[in-house]
Amino acid sequence: MKRFWQITGIVAGCLLAVLLMSVALLITDRVETRLVKIATDQLTAKTGAEMRVGSVAFRFPARLTLRDIYVEDQQHDTLAYIDEVYVHFSPLALLQNQIRFSHIRVHEAVGNLYQTEPGNVWNYQFLVDALQSEDEEEEEEESSGYAISVRNVQLDHIRVRYGDFNTQLHYAQMDLHEWSDEALDAQIGELQAELSGKNRAPFFVENIQARMVLNDTILTIPTLKAQLPKSRFDMSGVEIRFPAGDTIYLSESAHDILISSGIRKAELTPSDIAFFVPTLKSFRRPVAFNGSLNGSLDSLYFNELAVRYNNRQMLEGKVSIFGLPDITNPYIRANLRDFHTNAAQIQDLLSQLNGKPTVLPDELRRLGEIHYRGLASGRLHDLTLHGAFQTGLGSISTDGTFRSDSSFEHMQYDAHVESRQFRLGALVNHDKLGTATLDVSSVGRIDNKQVSGDIKAYVRELTYNDYTYNDLHINGRYEPQRYNGNLEINDPHLDLAFDGVIDAHDVNPEINFNLRCRHFDSAPLGIESVGSSLRTRFNMAVDMNGSKPDDISGYLVIDSLYIASL
Repeated sequence: MKRFWQITGIVAGCLLAVLLMSVALLITDRVETRLVKIATDQLTAKTGAEMRVGSVAFRFPARLTLRDIYVEDQQHDTLAYIDEVYVHFSPLALLQNQIRFSHIRVHEAVGNLYQTEPGNVWNYQFLVDALQSEDEEEEEEESSGYAISVRNVQLDHIRVRYGDFNTQLHYAQMDLHEWSDEALDAQIGELQAELSGKNRAPFFVENIQARMVLNDTILTIPTLKAQLPKSRFDMSGVEIRFPAGDTIYLSESAHDILISSGIRKAELTPSDIAFFVPTLKSFRRPVAFNGSLNGSLDSLYFNELAVRYNNRQMLEGKVSIFGLPDITNPYIRANLRDFHTNAAQIQDLLSQLNGKPTVLPDELRRLGEIHYRGLASGRLHDLTLHGAFQTGLGSISTDGTFRSDSSFEHMQYDAHVESRQFRLGALVNHDKLGTATLDVSSVGRIDNKQVSGDIKAYVRELTYNDYTYNDLHINGRYEPQRYNGNLEINDPHLDLAFDGVIDAHDVNPEINFNLRCRHFDSAPLGIESVGSSLRTRFNMAVDMNGSKPDDISGYLVIDSLYIASL
């Protein structure tokens, strides 16, 4: 009996040795590489595109390394090249119908994905088709199915090209330090891309560099640098918070996606983003800004914002933008400590926006340097202002709405303006007209530099010919070379009331008004007639039309006339 067990033990030992030798033979690198080569050769023959794996190394019980992986597409371009793939999986999970990867690391990879023609299949589709089993339905019936899960992915020095005729990812290099169900830690070393569309200027990204860390619902980007053809962005401490859930739809979750960031330095040339906002395609001067931002994806708040244009400080304050992520026509609300500009800068801005030279009225140039402090809200072509302008000719407070077309050649306004000791004569280039203190409300429009509208004004003081008139009221409608309304002056030396129409057009002019002069004393007003002063009062009624003396028709009536020479 003892000898039986000895013989049995020797036989079992020999069988175990043979089994171990067989397993060892099967898991040697040369055998593994040979088996993989057979599989890739079959795929190459089946697809007509070269595929190869340089070497395979398996380390018992669950570590696999593949090196020098090359896949060609059917146009004989490189589809993918991977220097090394390392996989660590759980063999026990196979007993539970699971393929569970605890770690995947890809080192030094290149990908090239594109469409051969617009609307055609992608250059990798042939590989997807080839990997589908010919008897797929039969296998699905026989197989109990495997659930695949990946715990951690690491990508080192990954470079990708992508193109679908509307989007071109020319080059991207990324290091994915960690990617799992709980966290993401990635770094973009370099990225170049292009977006194009019908009747749109293309959008180019020359380079993006960023570090991204994702934990649960928070994406942190400690540093972000982006470069467009003529624009540069340098941001720090970017943090994006996502709502909980597996799927996020921007149109539904924009309010729940929270953003905060510091803007160390940014310089945007608006023509770089003309793909998204076509009206900016001619705007080629850079706008520099810095500050910080926070808010949600649909409502961003810029704090301590400073903006420079054409090497001049232009804006300081807080700006909020609503209606995002659509940037074509956002709603803007700004609390401005100082908006600084002048006629030359405004003219340049409008010329850049319109793509053609813009000439502003001389009156705007005479204002000199303009500073605005207050609130501004609305859209680019529909703006409401509530604040004060400080100009080279004096201060003006305003509260009004201004609307325009896309070219700013047609504008509408509804404004209330107040000024104190404003140099009105310098504005209209009239040497006898001095300062004015006034309160004006007007609703009107500007069409091709022609102004028309309704006006209601109270002029507390107006200096003319070195005399300051008091208590002037205006209520009427003004058009180019035409006024229809009333005017009343209650000054100690000039007391009159005008009500009617004065139309000074060259063709068919019209004068139709009533004038009541209750008191006129020329001496204090600096008006002299033939070396003497005049004091008068009268009533006048006029209704006349015609452009030439022999064409004039109508009447002129004067009554209750009193004249005294002093």
